[in-house]
Amino acid sequence: RGAIEGGYVFETFSQSKGELRVSIITPGKQRYAVIGTTQHPYLGLYFNEDFARQRRNTAALMKSADEQQIRRVRISDSERIIYLDLERHSIAFRLFGADTNFFLLNDHIIEEAFKDNVLHAGKPFSEARAAPVITTAERLTRDRDAFTAAFATAPGKTPAHQLAAILPGFDLHLGREVLHRASLKLASESSTAERLFDAAAEVFYELISPEPKIYVMGEDAKERVRFSIITETLLAGAKLTAFESVNEALQRFSQKVHQADDFLAERSQMLKRLMKFIEKSESRRTAMQAGLQAERASEYEQSGQLLMSSLHKMPPRGVSEITLENFFAAGEPITLKLRPELSPVQNAEAYFERAKKSRRTAAVAGERLKQTETVIESARQLLAALESITVQKVFSKWKREHHKELVKTGTVSKETLEQETLFRKFRLSERAEVWVGKNAKNNDLLTFKHAKPNDLWLHARGTSGSHCVVKSSAPPSAAEIERAAEIAAYYSTARGAELVPVIYTPKKYVRRAKRTGDGDAGSVIIEREEVVLVRPKADAESTDL
Repeated sequence: RGAIEGGYVFETFSQSKGELRVSIITPGKQRYAVIGTTQHPYLGLYFNEDFARQRRNTAALMKSADEQQIRRVRISDSERIIYLDLERHSIAFRLFGADTNFFLLNDHIIEEAFKDNVLHAGKPFSEARAAPVITTAERLTRDRDAFTAAFATAPGKTPAHQLAAILPGFDLHLGREVLHRASLKLASESSTAERLFDAAAEVFYELISPEPKIYVMGEDAKERVRFSIITETLLAGAKLTAFESVNEALQRFSQKVHQADDFLAERSQMLKRLMKFIEKSESRRTAMQAGLQAERASEYEQSGQLLMSSLHKMPPRGVSEITLENFFAAGEPITLKLRPELSPVQNAEAYFERAKKSRRTAAVAGERLKQTETVIESARQLLAALESITVQKVFSKWKREHHKELVKTGTVSKETLEQETLFRKFRLSERAEVWVGKNAKNNDLLTFKHAKPNDLWLHARGTSGSHCVVKSSAPPSAAEIERAAEIAAYYSTARGAELVPVIYTPKKYVRRAKRTGDGDAGSVIIEREEVVLVRPKADAESTDL
């Protein structure tokens, strides 16, 4: 809030479905982005250091807000709405779950809506609830009798629903948290209503004195990460990381959520490709089976034998067909096609040759059918394994182990798979990731083959370790550089130190040192550098650990 008040809106645009970006220049000339999303179940509004707008597939929105000064940032007393009050307009971020929407307001009239603009534009904007959230919740969590009376008459299917109904700003999750805390208190100490009151008061005061945290609950990509500003007793067994500021926690949380989304999207795409491959292979197998059933070697053989046994009845040449008794079918008549230019014996030999070719073709087709069935079974096994994978690290390992089969099925290209598994990769933000070398030769490959001149290059100073390269759609932010440096420090021999200096510079200022042997692979000379002091840290965000 303090960082952007007094700054200016630079531009407002969208470059991803369901996402609005308000690019802001702060009074200190820094660039921030306020990012609102209407489609993500775990994200509503978060902040990031601003980056360049994409040149393609972007749409300018709310142009009237451009270049206006931000006079005030405020939060509604009654609703989950955050306002950027500008010189002549306001931008309202209404965070209502499925009804999340963002509005450009002009004197309380909706000038433009991010979603359903035709439905909302020109209509008055008002907050549905009038009761202030904090003061109402504070009154109930201070007055035991008022709380007890409200709870006793509150509507709702469960106690959690009842708590959400009487405590403004509380949802079902917070209601369940209150119930869990109440259950931890000994029944002999107080009544159920008293325990609920005490637990609700605890949660309320933690909410108004936020201590941001990220919980990692498990390995499943859909459910593994949760952001919170309270201590979640329901998640007592989860891994917890505390942050000094809500914004820092939200930035890290958004990185993790987007990385999980990327993993799930890639997995979904691979599932579709595998299913399409299996479908095509099964169609090809059906055609092969039909061809084998139509194999006519025996028929050609019999035709040749009939001709040989009837030579005395046939003219020397010149006829295109002949009808004979078929002693293979109880003497029923059969008409055989002949080549007029050939003698009867030559026509018989032609039928025998066609029988040989038919048998050879059938043998080849049968072998191909077996191979196709083997390929289909292998693809089905891949599909079943992929459907069961919900963990990114397991997914990465599985791709490496089955890379040959995946390339054969066309699920991934050979080049793409090699590129993905060549280095360790960590997601830094929506736009950036850091690639980490695995050994000296791999470092050399990363720095001098896969890094572009303006990619940021990092290495722990004064010690051996991995080369790290930041791949980004725009110059890395300070937060991204610090995060990449933490990873560079972790993948060095100084991993156990409290603080590690890490140098960073554009790759164009890094050149090979003169080599005297294979042991010098990865040795470099840095022409210019900057240094950041960080704590070594690498969480489970690598796609190749």
